[in-house]
Amino acid sequence: MLSLRVPSSSFITAPPTAAPATTRPGQLSTSIATVKQSHHHFGQKHGTAALNALKTQYKTHWREILATGNPVNQVERLLLTLSAKQVRQLTAKGVYQFLQGKINVGLPSVESALTVLRSHVSREHQTLINTTWEKLHCQNEKIGKYSLAMRLQKELGHLELRPAQFRRALLGADDIPDITILSQASVALNIDVKEEEVEWVLQNLQSLRHQYHCQMDLLVALQSLPDYHEMTAMKLFVVMELAEEKMSLPLVKLSQSAFKASPTEEQQQWFDRNWTSSATGTKCDQLINLLCQEPAPAMAVADLWRLLFNARVSMSMSLVRNALKFIVHLKEMVQIHWHMVCPTGNMTQLKQLGMMLFSLKNSNIRPAQALSALKIAGLPAADAELKGLCLSAYKSILLIEELNWIRRVWPPLSMLDVSQQQQLQLLRQQGCPKGMTAARLLRLLWEIGEDISFHDLSAAYGNADVRTP
Repeated sequence: MLSLRVPSSSFITAPPTAAPATTRPGQLSTSIATVKQSHHHFGQKHGTAALNALKTQYKTHWREILATGNPVNQVERLLLTLSAKQVRQLTAKGVYQFLQGKINVGLPSVESALTVLRSHVSREHQTLINTTWEKLHCQNEKIGKYSLAMRLQKELGHLELRPAQFRRALLGADDIPDITILSQASVALNIDVKEEEVEWVLQNLQSLRHQYHCQMDLLVALQSLPDYHEMTAMKLFVVMELAEEKMSLPLVKLSQSAFKASPTEEQQQWFDRNWTSSATGTKCDQLINLLCQEPAPAMAVADLWRLLFNARVSMSMSLVRNALKFIVHLKEMVQIHWHMVCPTGNMTQLKQLGMMLFSLKNSNIRPAQALSALKIAGLPAADAELKGLCLSAYKSILLIEELNWIRRVWPPLSMLDVSQQQQLQLLRQQGCPKGMTAARLLRLLWEIGEDISFHDLSAAYGNADVRTP
């Protein structure tokens, strides 16, 4: 049996208290009340002094403190400016209330920081911990903090230190694990793993690597095997560590969530209908294309990831999560800007699409994405030819000579009592610049405020492919 156990912390027994001296009736209760009151005032006085010292240190060092890592690191850095006695006198509530509006940190994180700073580590142990950490960090640059934290505490298990003491000793080092990671790593060290469990993982990972290349896919495929025996996330992480697989605990937890996801029949049918026609472009493009084909049934991030995994499509969970968030944003923005450019509805669909694209120009939405989202936004459908013409017109770069030409020639033609189609045909005969495509002409007409229908423009060009830029 393999084990990563470390000895449990020793307990210090407090010395017995001396028996109280004999007192007269009523004297004892009076003495106790006096002592309690004095201690209360003593604690308040010194607690206030310690908090005032903290405020002074923050006022002096706030720039360098706020430049230090995450909010918890910042609190620890601030507490380091105080003496050990002052840190002991502080209360978590007092520190938290003072830091509100200065450092974005919760009360539990303040309590954690105080626990770390109140932990005593001898100079000898501190040197040993830092030396060991430096060695492990250099040897294992590519593994996660969980694995490093576990290896550190395993190697120094004979010191019988708590996670907070390891954190306290490492505060001067770079890129160190937080107290949560150290605590979880400490728990992991006490998990028993059978040798055959590690061997099973090693053998199956070797065969699965021929089909799956990313860690997330490998973990889910491993858990999908018929002879896999369910493990907690912590145990699976420890097994991976013993198998010398560089996988973090958060990744293992995420893989278990993905493994347990079970897409519904409705979700599967939606995916089967739309995936093949969506699988072009980057992975992000493919997801956006898929989610824009038709309104998707409600689904969690893990459900969509599992649909992709089952289709042998490798996508990261974060990419899937971001795509689902983006689709909600995309749908909302397209609806807003569609109605914003023409509240009255007296504009051709072609121009309204074009004006919507210009309205979205400074957003994080690409023109092609906006056009593909019409269906899921519940707006009038547009076929590929109409969307292609609109996109080409939007992307056209106009010349000054072309703008001068359209401004000179179009007004008198638009006054003629003939159809718009005939006006467009006449326009092309009035000194039309060379290489004037339907898309460029459409863009020129938009520039002078005209609204031309797709049908008339297409007919004026002899029903040729009007999308050609």
